Amino acid sequence: MNNAQLFEGGAAGHMAHPYEVLSPSRFIGFINDLLKGRTEAYEKVDGANLMVGFDNYNNVVYVRSKKAKPSANIDEKFPITHPGSDAFRAGFKAIKKGFRKLSEKDKEKYGLDTYFINCEIIFGFVPNIVPYSETKNYVVFHGYVDPEKDFEPVDAEYNLNDLADVIGQMSVISDVVSYIGTPAEAERIVSKRTSAWEFKGPIKIDKEDIGKTLEPVLKAWKNIGEIKQLRAEKDPEKQFELMRAIADKVGSIILTKMVSKLAGPGVKVPPEHPRIEGLVVKYRKGLDRETLLKITGDFRELNQELWGPLRNELDPIMKSFNMFMLSEVFGISKISKFGSKTMNKYKSTDDLFRARSTKKLGIPYNKQKINDKIDDSIKKLEGMWNRYEGTKSMKAEDIKKALLINGYKLRKLKHNINKADLLGKAFKAYMLNMWGWGKV
Repeated sequence: MNNAQLFEGGAAGHMAHPYEVLSPSRFIGFINDLLKGRTEAYEKVDGANLMVGFDNYNNVVYVRSKKAKPSANIDEKFPITHPGSDAFRAGFKAIKKGFRKLSEKDKEKYGLDTYFINCEIIFGFVPNIVPYSETKNYVVFHGYVDPEKDFEPVDAEYNLNDLADVIGQMSVISDVVSYIGTPAEAERIVSKRTSAWEFKGPIKIDKEDIGKTLEPVLKAWKNIGEIKQLRAEKDPEKQFELMRAIADKVGSIILTKMVSKLAGPGVKVPPEHPRIEGLVVKYRKGLDRETLLKITGDFRELNQELWGPLRNELDPIMKSFNMFMLSEVFGISKISKFGSKTMNKYKSTDDLFRARSTKKLGIPYNKQKINDKIDDSIKKLEGMWNRYEGTKSMKAEDIKKALLINGYKLRKLKHNINKADLLGKAFKAYMLNMWGWGKV
């Protein structure tokens, strides 16, 4: 397989599920071929996505999404207030150090004089759901993207595994953010930490390993009830739903049986927990050309356990607070958060305020009303903290960290609001403390 064809990440385009492009009979054949180890498969990894390369001035730069402007300053996009700052800042520092090892000849040999590389940063033992190494962190190269065409994937003939070997291993020192206390008294600590990194190309999975590992699945999968229904079903819409159900069930079993190539020795997780984030499979039968198909699973219950407290409890608390601040305090309606696209339209917080608010920058405001809302929101965060502090799961620390981050933001905002005498200054404090944008 051409390494440059393996694309993942938010800006890399869409990889189809097998049920999206295969007929029912071809779909059944595909699952059978996969389980027998007849297909070429690569590991889909579960980290933080960046596209990286060199600009015209030989600076190592990154971009996060299509049409975004490449930047050499990772702090612009991921300041210490961003929950993913540790991974992005340490990973990009490792990438910069690794890329600076390359000679001009290397850059030409591996396409970095023309293209960017789409990669995944694996920082920490469990970045999202899948457990990896407890001692190493990884930068995994997926494929090439063209900066001249809004970072569209390109089919370039370069060997990313060779490039990863040339860069090899290294260590970097980066700022790592931690929080202590409870949401009502949260304190932020920024410390220096050394992290070990290894560069990898697309992670190919040995066909024999697939066959041996998935032999029990091969014996059982045809007994899935939807298989018989699919063979008899004539309605295309019902066929699609049946194939999706089969793919979810088979995918779930596959991902709990296999183990990531990046996993450390002796990693122990519950039987129903995925040990690999997904597979990317090269397939041709029944298609016009060789196509990349992705195998995922149905882990809705697991996702609910891991992320449910954040989505269902924390998000509504903060959304309510932000809507109060934006609408009632600042006169900016129909919005509860600011994304990077909104931010990039304006040069300053004052410009944003003038363009979006029905109020004036230089008027006084009711500080007590804001203080009461902040206190009420922190009280709700404390209630969550008390319920989830003793939770034992692989993501319990993430839940607690999110509560502390938001408690810290609210406490800092209260301090700065009480120092601001006019609404415009209060808005600057709000944008800086809650969104990491602007200056007080």
